[in-house]
Amino acid sequence: MPNHVTSVITLSGDESRIKTMLEAIQNDEVGVGSVDFNKILPMPESLHMTSGSIEDSAISVCISAINPINEEYEGIQKMDVAEFREMLKNVKKSLLEKMFPKNGADKPEIRFKGFTHAWEQRKLGSIADKVTEKNGQLSYSETFTNSAEFGIISQRDFFDHDISNSENIGGYYVVRDNDFVYNPRISVTAPCGPINCNRLGRNGVMSPLYTVFKTHDIDTLYLEWFFKSSYWHSFMYYNGDSGARSDRFSIKNDLFFMMPIPVPTEEEQRRIGSLLSTLDKAITLHQRKLEKLQQIKKSLLEKMFV
Repeated sequence: MPNHVTSVITLSGDESRIKTMLEAIQNDEVGVGSVDFNKILPMPESLHMTSGSIEDSAISVCISAINPINEEYEGIQKMDVAEFREMLKNVKKSLLEKMFPKNGADKPEIRFKGFTHAWEQRKLGSIADKVTEKNGQLSYSETFTNSAEFGIISQRDFFDHDISNSENIGGYYVVRDNDFVYNPRISVTAPCGPINCNRLGRNGVMSPLYTVFKTHDIDTLYLEWFFKSSYWHSFMYYNGDSGARSDRFSIKNDLFFMMPIPVPTEEEQRRIGSLLSTLDKAITLHQRKLEKLQQIKKSLLEKMFV
């Protein structure tokens, strides 16, 4: 079974104009029926990956999946919205596994073209400070929660109502824009509990059961994606307290802030965060397209069988 999937677009109209168009966008090494995407929309220099890398091929697969090619080619399979979304998710998973050094290495398995320096390793406590500010004056009334699936969101959006109230949030931590929050509640998708960044653009409060910290001297988007990887899980397993509740991970604060963080140059941090965020937005876009198609299908079925 082939390890790639390609979309098919059927072209109709004036044959000479179609032939001219296909010749203009063809991959010169393959010929008519293929597409050199750079002839249509050149790849930004900042997104060029190291030549020959696994992810270079993976990204090429993503590009080829939306290119028109000759329907007469044998072995061509048609990729629908759901399949394309799953492919993007698999690419993102692969990038998260390989864009951060592991097993004591000082360089990742793959990286952007032009970056060769070894990465530094810093302790979380050297780039972050624990937030201890309490909501004693009740300056903030909105309570946030940290979800493994949705990130930091308003409690009322997650539970359809507020769990906390003005009588018990005086002892809650204040969470400001771009602060990070660690939720020790474990789940299948977050076996050590999720760490997310407040991207709501406003301040709120969080239960003291959460660990809140603000960062410095590191790109927050890069660090946010680092915490979506599993790189830091081994540290948590090794340093976590035994006998913890089955639904919560337990680790002492001083040990938590000893967590090693791999740190490349500021520019490489920025590019990693930008690439993964762009890919994530594409996945969300295709998810919405799929939901819209499902709604259309449901509506049509309801109207066709009255």
